[in-house]
Amino acid sequence: MVENNRGVAEVMIRTGMIGSEIAGLKQGHIYDGSIHVQDSIVRGVERVGMLKTDYRPRGTPITSALKERLDRAIQKASGSYIFSMKGGGRLKINSFRKTPWSKALEKAGVKTEVAERSPSLLQCPV
Repeated sequence: MVENNRGVAEVMIRTGMIGSEIAGLKQGHIYDGSIHVQDSIVRGVERVGMLKTDYRPRGTPITSALKERLDRAIQKASGSYIFSMKGGGRLKINSFRKTPWSKALEKAGVKTEVAERSPSLLQCPV
C-alpha cells in the first residue's frame, strides 16, 4: 500500500472510525489530545455535524503511534482535510475500498465478502 493509503487504513484500525468519518476528518477536529469525530462525507457530500447515528460523535484519545501517523498525514495535507486522494482532492472512500484495501486483504490471505446493503462497511472477513 502506498503511504497515503496506509495512513488511512492505520487510522481506521487504530480508531474504529468508519470510511465516511475518515473522509470528513479535518485538522480542526484534533484537539485536547483526542480526535473529535463530528463530520462525515457520504457519497461525495459533506455532512457537517452529521454522522451515521446519534451515537457516533465521540472523542478518541490519541496514542503516540496514532499521533505519529496523524502528524505525517497532516504534513502532507493540502487543505483542511487530513486525508486526500493520491492525486489530490477529497478522499473517496469507495475508491480506497475497491483498490488498495481489497488488494491488501487479498495479499494478506483474508477472504472477504462485500456487504451489499451497508456502504459504511469496507469489507467483512468471512
